[in-house]
Amino acid sequence: MAGPGLASSVLAGGFRAATVADARRGQLLRLTGAERVGSVIVLIALGVVTLLIGRYGWRRGEALIPHSTAEEQVPHRVSVLRRGAAACMVAGLMVLAAAVAVATG
Repeated sequence: MAGPGLASSVLAGGFRAATVADARRGQLLRLTGAERVGSVIVLIALGVVTLLIGRYGWRRGEALIPHSTAEEQVPHRVSVLRRGAAACMVAGLMVLAAAVAVATG
């Protein structure tokens, strides 16, 4: 049977391993100048594209509904499409905010 000493040593070893892993993870997340610039450019491009897709879906909601859709379903489908477009615009803004966060360090 294991005594209380073994349990405390296992816990202490786990905490040491966790702090070493956290320190290593912090070093991996530090970006050099070129990596930071590349990440910011990619995030800005992705954010702008996502934002523009959402804007397109919001503005052209009625035109994107197939003509074969029943008349009574058209308003519902337009609202669903615009809801998705709004979510897409919010996601684009969040990606742009991530680009700003990466740029500032």
